Amino acid sequence: MDPRNQSRFQNTPSSDLPDVSVHVLSEHVFCPRSAVLARETGDDQGEDEPPLGPKLPSFADFSEHRFVEELQKLWGKFRLWMTLIAPAIALPLLMWRLVSPLSALVSALPLFYFVARLWDNLSMIARVSREKRIMQVAELTPVNVDSDLIREIQWWSLRKQGFDCEKPVDAYRNVKEGLRGRPWRVLSKGGLRIPVIRQHRGDHTWRPKHVARIAAYCRLIESCEGAKSPFGVLLFGGSYDCVIIPNTPAAQSQLDRALHDVREFLRIQLSGKFVPAAPTDNRCRGCDWGEPRKYVRNESETVVNGNALMPLQTRGTDNQTYHSHCGDRFHWVPPHEFAIDLGIAERR
Repeated sequence: MDPRNQSRFQNTPSSDLPDVSVHVLSEHVFCPRSAVLARETGDDQGEDEPPLGPKLPSFADFSEHRFVEELQKLWGKFRLWMTLIAPAIALPLLMWRLVSPLSALVSALPLFYFVARLWDNLSMIARVSREKRIMQVAELTPVNVDSDLIREIQWWSLRKQGFDCEKPVDAYRNVKEGLRGRPWRVLSKGGLRIPVIRQHRGDHTWRPKHVARIAAYCRLIESCEGAKSPFGVLLFGGSYDCVIIPNTPAAQSQLDRALHDVREFLRIQLSGKFVPAAPTDNRCRGCDWGEPRKYVRNESETVVNGNALMPLQTRGTDNQTYHSHCGDRFHWVPPHEFAIDLGIAERR
């Protein structure tokens, strides 16, 4: 990081409290076992789910200008592939007449490649054009930054209020409070800085952990940048649906309680072999940590702190072998809804 900008992301040190990631904190609000897994498996990227697989690319941080630039670039590639296809068609025809059908077939291989790339290019043009159209037709919905209400809004309706979207390069850190984290994106407008987090799957529902997470990012932004952060945004995957979660005094009080609880939990966790108790309610039904996946030797292992764990394998009703992150780490079968459907866990 540029030393000139370091003060933007770090406060004056002087605390012997355990350093807490916003991701770990919010996962602890949801489930202590999730907090352990979050701490052991990676950095805070502003995602509401663990990085358990590839995610679809998002156009949420595009602006109208960037959409135009992207389409211009794609049409440029389209013209390139069309230019290359012309001689790629002529060459096999020439080889057919002058040499042999076999040589014509071999010389047609570049044509197949160019056509495939052209198809991919046209598909991307169609997708970017569709996303640009969604952005253009979004209604302009006024946002009251001082409201204490959690409210639904469409992403582009929010962006049309004049918010620019940036991806933080570095994590924010408040050394005094022992808190650090990096939201997925930050919206900026004048003196406002708004954290954005993403939830890729599941119901389009906000939960207490989202309130704590937003409050933590707002506190980090205000303490590290001196900007005003009156609310945060939870963006749901597979759509442009989102909710505005206000940074209220009640949310900050919830954050203080969550910080105290997670620090006490980490002190106990780091001091020995304490294992958090398994949940007794139905929170595991949609938890990504407990979602069963097929076991593939040397490919699907759960890795914590850089080490692969011995998988806890169970056989489903489809005769396939499954395991999960939470199951491998805590040696049990979480009652995820898919595990129940597979007959490897019981409904609670």
